[in-house]
Amino acid sequence: ASETLPVLRETLERYQELRRQLYGADLQALFPGAWEDLDGQLGYLVYPGFLTEVPLARLRHYPRYLRAMQERIERLELDPAADAGRQDRVAGFWEGYLRRVAELEDYPAELDEFHWLLEEYRVSLFAQRLRTASKVSAKRLAAAWQAVPEP
Repeated sequence: ASETLPVLRETLERYQELRRQLYGADLQALFPGAWEDLDGQLGYLVYPGFLTEVPLARLRHYPRYLRAMQERIERLELDPAADAGRQDRVAGFWEGYLRRVAELEDYPAELDEFHWLLEEYRVSLFAQRLRTASKVSAKRLAAAWQAVPEP
């Protein structure tokens, strides 16, 4: 519990801050594509039951993922075109992931690994200064995708 509580506290605090940034401003009206992507990402990270379903080893990374999303929002107004370009680099992977989640009855370990690698890829694109937990690239994501079973 002493190891878990600080991670949960920071995760929930960052989540509340991020929700204020994401839903409290005109972000949806000004940048609908980025808003939709961020909203979808947040929904797949924080959902009812995530605290009991996501292993602590993964939860430890949540504060960094949420910080990366906050940094993305902060930079979005400065250079929407750059954000859109980065989002395009993620989009195919994200859409494939969402399709596979909808198609498969079970959630295989390979799809789970792909999801976490995709979160690291987002950090590498939108908030490099936060550093990734592992090496990640579009090539590594494509290789990880090949390991995901088809329906």
